[in-house]
Amino acid sequence: MTKANLKNVVTTQARSAAKHRAAKAVSDKPPGPFKPALCVLRAKPPTDSGWIVEPKFDGYRLIAAIDERGPARVWSRNGIEWTQRLPQIVTDLKSLAPTIGSAELDGELVAVRGSRDDFSALQSVLAGDIAAGELVYMVFDAPRLSGKNLRDRPLAERKVRLAAALAANTTARIQLAGALEGEPGEVFSAAAGAGLEGIVCKKIGSPYRPGKTGDWIKIKARHTLVCEVIGFTGSKTEPDAILLGVKVEGAMVYVGRAGSGISARMRAQLAPLLARFASTEPLSEFPTMSRSTRHSARWLKFGLKAEVTCQGMTAAGKLRQPAVKRVGTALESSDHGVRR
Repeated sequence: MTKANLKNVVTTQARSAAKHRAAKAVSDKPPGPFKPALCVLRAKPPTDSGWIVEPKFDGYRLIAAIDERGPARVWSRNGIEWTQRLPQIVTDLKSLAPTIGSAELDGELVAVRGSRDDFSALQSVLAGDIAAGELVYMVFDAPRLSGKNLRDRPLAERKVRLAAALAANTTARIQLAGALEGEPGEVFSAAAGAGLEGIVCKKIGSPYRPGKTGDWIKIKARHTLVCEVIGFTGSKTEPDAILLGVKVEGAMVYVGRAGSGISARMRAQLAPLLARFASTEPLSEFPTMSRSTRHSARWLKFGLKAEVTCQGMTAAGKLRQPAVKRVGTALESSDHGVRR
């Protein structure tokens, strides 16, 4: 064996030993908060093979740690502990310890209203309105299971291990987020047609790595933008819809009305804001607004914003199927439209 070959063998063995020590160090320490893998936003689904496709949930990212010898705990994507905010989820996670062992889980917290996840309902439940929807933790990955560090194992293997670990789960609040069958492009078209948020595509052989590595990508079927609230319809305390505008080349343009997503909690939040920004007349012409909408409108001064989702724009320049996610004064207005 040449010196060069010997050096390569030694280097390879050293790297392997270091990798083993790192994995053992993770396995030996108690489960706890970790930096999650993140999605890179893409405009279109991938066309090559080797991807697992999942639904894009409309909720909050949530990571969890289950300790066989201690309590279960949960954190937001940014590492803020939510254990006290989600006592039922935490209790159900702890109940999995006998079968799942010490584990670190990655998933999304959603609120189910009817048969769909609903972001507005999620906000209401977290604010104390428990009747607004059912909280569910949709688990889609497991960097650690049964005390074993699985970060270097391929995604497909982690998925199989996670499904087996959750097979005995009997609580409705903890659910396995299953993969969607079909090619990414076909699945995305179906998701868009059903009004879903979009899809997430993950490389089937990828390890679990924190941050945006490109192994996970998301494609949105519903676009998100921040609009100016230029007015509303309904009463001052019970608005049934808000009127929306966006700036196009410096001018405010009316892009439609949105009533979907305005919950009882949001109405209560809106009432003092509507009074604060009330105006006796529109602050622009808005020539594309219908006569009936103009007749029933209550106008507002500029300053109140709304984050809305939609499925693009119509040929007439109106938002298609808009839904309100949140309102406030600190949101940054969009200065462009969305794709038709």
